[in-house]
Amino acid sequence: MSKDDLIHLKGIVTQVFSGGFMEIEIEDGKGAKVTGKLSGKMKKNRIGIIKNDVVLVSISPYNLKLGLITYRF
Repeated sequence: MSKDDLIHLKGIVTQVFSGGFMEIEIEDGKGAKVTGKLSGKMKKNRIGIIKNDVVLVSISPYNLKLGLITYRF
């Protein structure tokens, strides 16, 4: 699957779990929650994410509950 096939959504980190996983509330007005983890480039460049950060999440159309955090605003 290429990057063009992913769904890019903006959200707010609500909880931080161990292992680099985070719960993200999507800003669509419906309060949908997604579990996300840091992408490889964010880990490589040591970009930290804490609670209440606004992030961009890339979600596969096959699994709408798991995504990759690709950008921090």
